Amino acid sequence: MRRLFSCALLLTSLSGQPPATRDLFPEPPVCRLPAKEVRVGRAIFQVFPDAKSGKELFRIRIGGLYGKEWLKWWTYGVQNCGDFNRDGVLDYTWYGGDDTSLGHYLILSSPAGHRIIDIEKTFQQAWTRQYAGKAPAIGHVGDGYWLHRVTFHWSPTEMRISAELAPYGPGKSVLLETVLQ
Repeated sequence: MRRLFSCALLLTSLSGQPPATRDLFPEPPVCRLPAKEVRVGRAIFQVFPDAKSGKELFRIRIGGLYGKEWLKWWTYGVQNCGDFNRDGVLDYTWYGGDDTSLGHYLILSSPAGHRIIDIEKTFQQAWTRQYAGKAPAIGHVGDGYWLHRVTFHWSPTEMRISAELAPYGPGKSVLLETVLQ
């Protein structure tokens, strides 16, 4: 088994191509990207600048003003990076959360800049399409389902993500897959 794994790594490195399937939210995180926090109105964002130009690549909301108190997720940041969509520009995954909610985002490069895909919302839409009913809560701690094993799949004709949705409490996990538009 070890020899097969080593051969797969060698083939990937020799081809210069990223793997066609990859875990989007590895533990521990495999990528870090410098960021700063910015308040805009009643919101707090984590802003990621380009290392060379200093121009903003993308931003993710991490908190805001609730009543008279500024609140943020307890943990947040880039988890993974690589050329997922194979356009020659780095793409990222981002995770944030606390004891009430979670956020998972896939940030894909495009000619118009980075496109932010909300993973929870994407799987809620996939659930509705697959089961023809209202999707349960995804990413609300203690309610509905949480994302487990989120995977990115690349082919020359499409990009897909799949995930195991595990219930909070009793019940069975659900496997969902959807094509990214």
